[in-house]
Amino acid sequence: MGTEHLLLGLLEKGEGVAVRVLEILGVDLQELRNLVLQKIEKSRK
Repeated sequence: MGTEHLLLGLLEKGEGVAVRVLEILGVDLQELRNLVLQKIEKSRK
């Protein structure tokens, strides 16, 4: 399990300080989730 899995867990939960900070910074959470999933998929190959 890597850090991308931890980030994905935070994004999946959809609440908490980390998610709130990302929202304040203007991060598109769905886009970030998609990028993390792509990274995980690439690392499996």
